[in-house]
Amino acid sequence: MWVVLCSCASTRSPADADETDAAAGRDGGRADATDTRPVDAWGFEDAACTTDEDCDDGIFCNGAERCVGPCLSDGSPCRHACDELTQRCCEDRDNDGVPEPGCTEEPDCDETSAAVYPGAPEECNTLDDDCDGRVDEGFAVERFVADCDVDGFGDAAHGTMDCQPPGSKPPSVCEAGWWSRIDGDCDDLAPDVHPKPIEEACDGLDDDCDGSVDHTRQDLDGDGFVAFACDGTMDCRDDYAGAYPGAPEACDGIDTDCDGTVEDRDGDGHLALTAPCVGGPLPRDDCDDARFATRPGAIEVCNTIDDDCDGVVDPTDALCVSHGSVTECRAGVCRDLACGTVWGRCDDVDHCTTRLDLDERHCGACGVVCASAACVDRGCVSLAQLALSSARSVALVADQPLWIERIGARLGDDHRFLAARVIGGGERVCYVWSDDRVSCDGSFDTVSIAGVAEVASASRFACARDDEGRVWCWGEGPRGELGDGALHPMSSPPVRVSGIEGASAIGVGGRFACTLAAGRVWCWGSGYDGALGNGLTVDVMMPVEALLPTSAIAMATGDAHACAVLSDASVWCWGSNARGQLGVGVGTVRATTPRLVSAAPPATSCVAAGDATCILTTSGERWCWGANDGAQLGDGSRVDRFAPTSAETDVGRVWLARRHGCREGLDRSIACWGSNADGRLGDGTSLDALRPVVLDYTP
Repeated sequence: MWVVLCSCASTRSPADADETDAAAGRDGGRADATDTRPVDAWGFEDAACTTDEDCDDGIFCNGAERCVGPCLSDGSPCRHACDELTQRCCEDRDNDGVPEPGCTEEPDCDETSAAVYPGAPEECNTLDDDCDGRVDEGFAVERFVADCDVDGFGDAAHGTMDCQPPGSKPPSVCEAGWWSRIDGDCDDLAPDVHPKPIEEACDGLDDDCDGSVDHTRQDLDGDGFVAFACDGTMDCRDDYAGAYPGAPEACDGIDTDCDGTVEDRDGDGHLALTAPCVGGPLPRDDCDDARFATRPGAIEVCNTIDDDCDGVVDPTDALCVSHGSVTECRAGVCRDLACGTVWGRCDDVDHCTTRLDLDERHCGACGVVCASAACVDRGCVSLAQLALSSARSVALVADQPLWIERIGARLGDDHRFLAARVIGGGERVCYVWSDDRVSCDGSFDTVSIAGVAEVASASRFACARDDEGRVWCWGEGPRGELGDGALHPMSSPPVRVSGIEGASAIGVGGRFACTLAAGRVWCWGSGYDGALGNGLTVDVMMPVEALLPTSAIAMATGDAHACAVLSDASVWCWGSNARGQLGVGVGTVRATTPRLVSAAPPATSCVAAGDATCILTTSGERWCWGANDGAQLGDGSRVDRFAPTSAETDVGRVWLARRHGCREGLDRSIACWGSNADGRLGDGTSLDALRPVVLDYTP
């Protein structure tokens, strides 16, 4: 007879309550109103335990139970999640708050990445970010092709489908180069050969990728000459059979003999008295064929010119272009006999020459001076913002952009009645309107970007920073200027600059742009002269970090250089130094990584434009260096400065354009210096100023 003895750990459950409790000297059941003994953690009457086995409830995930008189629990045995079925601890190795697979209903599908977990936002990165079994869902897939010669057009034989430009490296088939959305390049190693509409050159190449080399175009008008031919016999008008090289010149306003000259120079339908032509419909009776407004039958204007070619200059009834309601032409000068409500005779007792709605010296009436404001619509109002461009200065007053001119501030015709909330400078002045539309002087289509806090423009592209710290660029970006990872040889609507979050400032250079985000300066676009500050001179299509030694608090960009003020108040610059714009002396032509401007005093901010740089020091002084041919440094000279030069004290803010600058004094006065073409300094003259001159209107 065999007897088998087995020993096993005791477990605690309602099923064995009677046996266990009886053995422990309890009354054999769960506590009720008749019980007087203490109750343990499992709801049974408690009595002094003798071993840890008496306390074990058989559950792993609530920790080990120990006997220390009464039974005690030590809590969960796991730092993160616990799995009761397998009795193990589950780790969260990437610290994203979701443990490894096998421990939860929605486990982490990638414990190596904190950005991947159930419910994470899906990004375009070839990963299943939200652990739903799908990759890059919700993103539009496009075709990107290798663009080895970086002319904006790629080779269709080397492409890939993706929801963003593939990575930050050139295509594997190129020694250099990048990616493009446009294919059809028939020679991806020749940047001048691509399908973009261009004139075919006589160079032995298929320049326009149409399948033919140095081809002669068809003779469209049947006159025996074609619009393009490599033998030089090209038809200047292949849509008109009467025009070809050597044809007789007729008096018809057309260059029929293809010699590059047209008889009707001003296009008014009348030819010069001595025009070398025969026959044709146009008369030879124009007494000034260089002026459209001068011809027989034209309106005679009071301007000392025989406008109608009748031999009489400025009769008394000649039209007066004047500001008075009643005028008379006397010896070629309009005499104002009465003024309207807008104009007054404040500066000229004979003429209504004073704009009472804009002149700070005569605002609303002669002699009413706006000593601390701008004159707008016959009233004095305060200046809110200032923006400078290569051609003008603009103030923002009472939600109205005002162009600063010799006579004062003037509402632009295309801006009247529109409310603006932000203006920005650069190569052009840009305006952010109250309905989130953004427009720039003389360039780009108007675009819509919500919540714009800052805007700046180059000649062919512009960038904006919104109030959430994202950066958007639009326009042409053939060298990566838009920063979204692709080339844009033709104008593009706004695209978001890749990877930038929390930006606090932007700067737009000639062919590149930079932004300041979380103390780091990021740049993209043309790397010529090292303007990106990453140690290289190659173009990049997505932001790269400028190699600064510590965090930055301010940054600015010029045409081909950039500068930053660091947290220790030191100033560092990089890029071209052809005019001294880096402030590091004459021995440096360029710097591909940031260089310390050792001669600069501690600074709080910096500005740059063209080939010049200025800083505002911690003591309120303005120091400048770089190009100074337009007196844009405002230091009293026109001499380029290769090292920082003190310009003035008691300064609160500084603005800089290519050939002029402005500052706000501690007394809130606005003064400007430099080139004064069109009266952009606002001092009532068109004379250049080597040092700051106070605007007529200063808040």
